[in-house]
Parts: sequence; structure tokens; C-alpha cells
Amino acid sequence: MKKRLFLLGMSITGLVAIPCALVGSTYTSGEARTVKNAEDVTYKISSTLPSQITLVDMLTSAKAGDVVDVKVSYDASKVNLKSILVNGKRAAKVSTTNYYFVMPSEDVVISADCIIEGDYTITNASEENGIILQGLPEDKVQAGDEISFKVLQQAGSHYAFTGDLSISYLDAEQVTKTVDYELSDEVYTFVMPAANVTITAQTEERLFKVDEVNYGADENGEGGTDLISTIYATAPDSTKEESITYKKAAVVGSTIRVTFVSYVDEVIPTGVEIVETGEKYMIEEGETDVSFVLPAHDVTLRPLAEANYVPFTLQASEHLTPKVYIKNEAGEYEELTTLEAVPGTMLYLTAESSDAENYYLGKYTGTYLGYSGTSTISSYKFELNEDGYYEYEMENEEEITLIPLEYGRQTPELNNSSNITLSLYLKEGETYTPINSFIGEQDVYIKAESSDPSKYSVRTITIEYTDLDQSYNPDRTVEPELQDDGYYKFTSVVSGTDYVISVTEQNDALLEGYPCLGEYALKNVYSSYSSFGETSVGKALTISTNGEVDFGGTKEYVVSTDATKEDATGFLQCDTRVLAYGPNIVFSSFKFSSLISNDNYFGVKTRNENATYSWSSVSVDDADGAKQQLYQGFETIDGVTTPICLGYYKYTESDGELHLDGVELKDAEGNVISMPTDESATFSADVYVDGVKVATVTYDSASWTWTNVE
Repeated sequence: MKKRLFLLGMSITGLVAIPCALVGSTYTSGEARTVKNAEDVTYKISSTLPSQITLVDMLTSAKAGDVVDVKVSYDASKVNLKSILVNGKRAAKVSTTNYYFVMPSEDVVISADCIIEGDYTITNASEENGIILQGLPEDKVQAGDEISFKVLQQAGSHYAFTGDLSISYLDAEQVTKTVDYELSDEVYTFVMPAANVTITAQTEERLFKVDEVNYGADENGEGGTDLISTIYATAPDSTKEESITYKKAAVVGSTIRVTFVSYVDEVIPTGVEIVETGEKYMIEEGETDVSFVLPAHDVTLRPLAEANYVPFTLQASEHLTPKVYIKNEAGEYEELTTLEAVPGTMLYLTAESSDAENYYLGKYTGTYLGYSGTSTISSYKFELNEDGYYEYEMENEEEITLIPLEYGRQTPELNNSSNITLSLYLKEGETYTPINSFIGEQDVYIKAESSDPSKYSVRTITIEYTDLDQSYNPDRTVEPELQDDGYYKFTSVVSGTDYVISVTEQNDALLEGYPCLGEYALKNVYSSYSSFGETSVGKALTISTNGEVDFGGTKEYVVSTDATKEDATGFLQCDTRVLAYGPNIVFSSFKFSSLISNDNYFGVKTRNENATYSWSSVSVDDADGAKQQLYQGFETIDGVTTPICLGYYKYTESDGELHLDGVELKDAEGNVISMPTDESATFSADVYVDGVKVATVTYDSASWTWTNVE
């Protein structure tokens, strides 16, 4: 007896009714219903029948080989059931409501090949994005109806229709199917299937341009000042704000927020104007930015602003009344009556003195309110122009005060030397008038009178003062310029105070018999162990271009009578004696602590930058106990060492004689030799000065011996 199973009754709801395709082979009622090789494995049975077809006696599982009866019920007036499908294949039909199939060795899904007639719906899936489907029927429609509609954009929507559209429905297997349509003159037309359909219009965010022009730009948007810092946008239905300063676009309906720069001092931003419509949005009191809702069109933002007039005050002194001017278009100075100005405006400052003979304007200064209190305006911001006005470019600061500094007549201190007396004069035409004081910016003349002009002359005159216009290192030292008539001239400084004028003298008698090397010496002095330089030749000795030599804090001077004779002998004048030097001698030491020490030999030579220099020297006593210093310089180039100079210094405790020219060492055969650069077992040589033998020097590995010629 064949085993027959019945499907338990169950109504499947919530399924969309759609036409079903005819697929696969079929079972017929005449087929054998004997089950062979039946398995004990149970497989699942499910259904995707539309809601208009109800299963009766529905089973949820069966074994492979079992005959499963399928009973259905439906309204034949609305459902045209062609067949029941099992995994897409037709089941055996007994009647219009009874079918059966043999359970395969797999799970099965029951569906139907049918046409369901009745009312169907059309859904606009893009309605939330502002899409209107104009012309759609308000009620349900029948399968086969021709449907026509237009796609419209809802006013103010921040989405826009892209032109792409789809019409779709779900078939019996819940697979999405599409419906073809025709488009003509913006009208879409399609034939309604026997299913509910969904129309989806593709949309994108509706963006509009948000551009900007500078404050004060021309009609082409060129030039002007950039006052807008950042443009932000918050999309509709969003709380996230993003910068669109560079993107320059936003969704319609977005909240636009505009911020302004803080580094433009000349103007104060007050709001923005939409160029296309003239609408203005002003900064609210207490706020620093503006906001508005982006309309459905492109906008160009122009910043609005007003001139930033910054107030300031002028502070008078006892004898000075300050005045401030600006220049008009004709370049003329006009006094500023209202003490306020836009930052960047050039102000021209002066002052009137109630006693101009004794009190005058020295400079301008000022203060402002800074972060930590009152601060001083930097001195370099006040510059005296050729018209006698102090120029000050107005700043964007609070509580600015501009202050003229009052200076009085200066009475300098005159420091005379032992034999030279100084006096001061003003000159008008060719007439000199003696004075004892002066004011700023006067040409002052100094007369130096010697008690014995044949012996004592001016070495230097120096003027020391404090320049209050210099905030860093205000102490100044200058030397006046010697005029053809013997007067020394200098110009007093407006902001100079505490003048001290000093003279140093030289004993010209000490210079007799000593021609000098002058500027050649200053530019060619160098040492054997320090860098060559025009202004500095070591740690202890410096020579400036005016001939000043500084060693150990004591200033001396190289005196020149012949600045071009490079083969001459020069000298350095000190307070008590003159030390000679020659053109072939380089410095070996800069101690100079005692003018009779053995470290005082020095000289000049044109520097060979490829050479290195060394010294060999000995200090010996002669038979009488007098101290001698013998030294020689060597120049080494590419490993070859050549002697370049020789000299000796004979001295006692109180006096000495420096020999630098014409000094030679000769051997017993009369050949010129050099001192050894290294210690030798023995050394002997005769010492000649200008061809005359003056001594013999020997070295016997123990000590040096100096023997004078009788």
C-alpha cells in the first residue's frame, strides 16, 4: 500500500502576489506512485505561495520517497492558478485545488505559477527626498493599466532628481523585477503588472555655490582686503558643522556661519552681504560671527566693515607742547584735531618749546596697555624724517600715549692732558665764538692748544656721551674730524647727554729717527699662532684702522709719517718709550705686561696664506750679567722651512736696546746661518749688526752663552 502524506492547513500571509513563471518538468496523474529505495532522512517543506492562495493540511517535513499531497484553496475569480511548483517544478495535478509530489532528497519550497488579478499599489520611494510623482492615480490600479507621471522637485528640498528612475516589484520568490517604461517630453509611461510596484527616483544632495569676495574689491571681485576667515556649513537635519572655505558649496537649507580674521587692524568687520540679492546679515552685539540659511541659489559673500579709529593721547612736558599731523592728498602736513587714527595711518609728531634756546625736542616715545600692564612702544617705531617730524605708524593697541622727550642744553666735561688744553667754539662764517655749552644738532668746534707745540702734539681727541635714542648700548665714543685750520669738528646729537671730551698727547721728540710703516702695518700684522686680521691679531693685542693698539686694556697708537713705504721700519709708541719693529718680523707674543720684558718684540710682514710661522728664541746672560734675548722667525711652505728674520734685545734692569735690522748669524767661515729649530748638541755663531761683529753665541747642550766683542 503506497504511503500518502497530507499537508497540514496553514495560511501564509504577508507575501506579495505576483505572476509566476512556468518552469521545469511536470508530474502527471498517470505516473507510478510506488516509492522505491525510500530513505529514513527527513527534509523540510516550506512555502512562498502568495497570500491569495492558502495551503490546506500543510506538512513541514517528509522523508525522501514519500508522496506528499498538496491541497490549496483560493478565490478562482481573482486567482488564475496554473500549477503548484515544487522547487520550481510542476507538481502532479489532481484537480484545481489538489496536487501531489514525491519528496526528493532535499528541502523543498512550495510556490505557484499563477496570475492574481485585483487592486495594486504604486509607492513613491523618493518622497522623503522631495520628489513629487505628478499624475499618479490616487487609488489602487489594475494589472495591465497604463500609468503616466512626471517627476517634479519639491520647492526648498535639499535633494535634486538626477534623471535616473526605476520601477520595480517582487516576484513569488521575492526576487526584485523591473518594469520597462518610456520617456517622452518628461512624461514617464509604463504598464502596471499584477503586483505592487515601487518607483524610485535617484537623487543627490542639492548643492549651491558659496563664494566670497574681499572687502573693498572692485566690480570684478579683484583686490580689496580678505576679511573672511572661515565659512562653515551645517546640513539640514544634521548637527555636524564642517568648513566649506575651500569646497565653496553647501546643501540648500544648510546653516552657513561666517567667521572673520583678527589680524586686519584697519577695519572692524560688521557682517556680510549676499551680492546676488543684497541681503545683509550683521554681527549681533556680543558675537564675532554671522549665520544665515542657504537659499536655493548660488551666493557670493561680501564682508561688511567699518573703519577702525583707535584713540590716542598726547602727553606734554614742562617746556614742550606736542602736536600731531597727517599728510593730505597734496602732501601737506595738516594738524590732527581729533586724536584718533586708523591703524597703518602715518602720524607726524613734533613739539613746540616754550624756551627753545635751552630746551628742545630730543625724541618721541610712547606707551600702550599690554597684556601685563603698561608697555613701552619700541624706539625704532619713531623715526625722524627730513622735514623734522617724528613718524609713527598708528598701531591697533589700547590706551596709546605719545610722549615728546625734552632735552636741555649740554655742558660737557673737558679732560685736558698735561700739556694740551681744550676749548669749544661755534662757527658762523669764518668767525669762531667760544662757548661752554651746546644743544642738539649743532656743529661744535674744538681747539687744542699745546704748551710746547715743538714737543707736544695731539695724539687723539675722543668724545664720549650717552645717546638716549639707543635702547641697547647707549654709550657712544666718537672722534672729531680735524679741519684744515687746525680745529676739530663734531656734530652734537639731539638725544645725547653727559658729554665728556678728552685729549691724549704724544711726545714728538720720542719719534725722531723712527720712520714708520703706517697703514701697511695695520693691514698686515699677524701672529705666529693667531688668525690674521685687519682689526684683531690675537687675544691680547688689537689694532684698529685708526692706528689704535690695545693690549691689556692700555691704548697706544701707531703713528704714521709714510703710509706707503713697505720696506721701512715702523714703531709702536708707548707712554715711556718707542719700540721699533721691522718689515720682516712677525709677532711671537702679546704679553706686553712690562715694556722691558723679553716678550716685547713684534713686527709686520705681508702674509703668505700658504705658510706657517714658528719661532726659536733663547735668553742668555753675558759675562757682565746683562740679559740678552736672541730670536729668529721661520716661514714654512710645503714642508720647506726658511728663516725670515733675526733679532736680539739687549737690556738691563732700567734700559735696553732692541736690534731688529741688519742682524745676522755667521759661522766660522763667514757663512750666514740660522738658529736651530730643534735643540742641538752644539751650536756656535757670530752675531753681526750692520756688518759689524758684536758678539758670539754658543750652545753646548747644557746652556747658551753670550760673549760680547771687546
